[in-house]
Amino acid sequence: MKKLILLIVGAIIVVACNNKTPEPKTEFVPVPGDTTVIVIPGDTVVVRDTVIITPGIPIGPSTPISVHPVKQIEGYDTLKVAKDGVVVGIIKSNETISAWKKIDTQKKLSEYTMEIDATSSHGKSFVNVYLTKDGEDKRISYHVGGKTTYKGKWSIGEANPVSTEEMLQKYGDWIVRDDYFEWSFGDTGNFIWRSGDSTQKGGEFEIRKFDVK
Repeated sequence: MKKLILLIVGAIIVVACNNKTPEPKTEFVPVPGDTTVIVIPGDTVVVRDTVIITPGIPIGPSTPISVHPVKQIEGYDTLKVAKDGVVVGIIKSNETISAWKKIDTQKKLSEYTMEIDATSSHGKSFVNVYLTKDGEDKRISYHVGGKTTYKGKWSIGEANPVSTEEMLQKYGDWIVRDDYFEWSFGDTGNFIWRSGDSTQKGGEFEIRKFDVK
């Protein structure tokens, strides 16, 4: 039976932040096996892919692992990774947040499971999925946000949103593209969670789970 499993939660969140506005900086800290790191402006947390390192504290079993690779999140001003791996942050005032999944194999949409628990202060976040079949490309969208009557449904070109079952009847046998290139973050990816549309910039975001298999 064809079935795309979904567990997507939307809610308004507020992220506490420091009143100080630190100057952005880039710093490189030696890490065994990989010396490329990103220092979050004004924070003490260093992010290396999915691993965060607090300067002066060795990497070990207690080092938090973010629920989603930070290198696959774009549009933030600052962010932090909590002990449980949850990613929270402030969105750049003139941008929206994008978080995406790297796709390295071609599978039908019905063969995927998607569990995404992510929110933004705009309350209208959504996931874009890019498909292809017989030379035709299609974008469909799952509505995550809480401030919309579309929440929990899909937009697939019809006038009204549809259920997951209705969406799979039409697109379940389409292939999830592994070659979709997004100019805004300069990488290929799919299952792209966006914090809002092009008019909903800035604000806060939180990513609590991002599993696409």
